[in-house]
Amino acid sequence: MTRILFVEDEMLLRMAIVPDLEDAGYLVDQAATGQQALALAGEHGAAIGLAIIDIGLPDMKGDRLAAELWTTMPTLPIVLATGYGEADLRTAFGQDRRVRILGKPYFLEDLLAEIRLLKGAVQPAAEAMLRMPTVPASPAPPIVIDSSPDGLRLQPKRG
Repeated sequence: MTRILFVEDEMLLRMAIVPDLEDAGYLVDQAATGQQALALAGEHGAAIGLAIIDIGLPDMKGDRLAAELWTTMPTLPIVLATGYGEADLRTAFGQDRRVRILGKPYFLEDLLAEIRLLKGAVQPAAEAMLRMPTVPASPAPPIVIDSSPDGLRLQPKRG
């Protein structure tokens, strides 16, 4: 089972994504700040197989946290999630095979796809989850969580 370090300062986003990652077969450690993430990395070390890091953390930028994690885990695959534009990150990390850039808001399917690309192999539980038919519990449209700078809100899924 792959252990994921999920670093996101928005509590509601953690509450929405972490259970889905666990349902997909991952063991998830969560942190709201860069310092909490570094403490968890110190505690679990090489057991962490992948990190998902928000760029806009309150105590340090996500790319700085990635660099600090790589000092002790140089091959750690990382998904950098950003709601502030991806161009600069793609320029900085474009050739680095350890990194995938994911724009916010994102859907679970997008995150799982990035995880699979980074891991280089399909995780069985995650793949099974993607193949499961979805049956809406009500006629309400699917939603996406948007953690824009002016706060979290639920939006109807487009497309």
